[in-house]
Amino acid sequence: MAIARNAGSDQEDSRRGLGSLEKRCPVRTSLDVLRGRWKPTILEQLYASPARYNELLAAIDGISQQALTMQLRQLVADDVITRGEEDLQYRLTQRGDALSEIMEGLEAWGTDYLAWRSSVDKAGTTSGS
Repeated sequence: MAIARNAGSDQEDSRRGLGSLEKRCPVRTSLDVLRGRWKPTILEQLYASPARYNELLAAIDGISQQALTMQLRQLVADDVITRGEEDLQYRLTQRGDALSEIMEGLEAWGTDYLAWRSSVDKAGTTSGS
């Protein structure tokens, strides 16, 4: 029998280790690693080049210091990015670099979906039609 948990504890658990559901569902595990309002944007910045904290803060419009700190810590805990000891720059790990193709695929799907939504909305149909 599965035990229902809230999303916050799911995210915390993913930092400590994989729960039984994550072990059985690789898609959920992938989404848990990427889940977060700012993570895709942070990764996009780091795909371009390594960056220091203040550079990321300046480059990402609308992100708070608290949100950036939390999202960076989660990405480091998930071994997607690392922070250099000497240069203090965040950069992708090998695991993070492997996400670039996936992120490109999500971007292509999202672009197509947004175009479809726009055409549906202009035609005046509902999403259930």
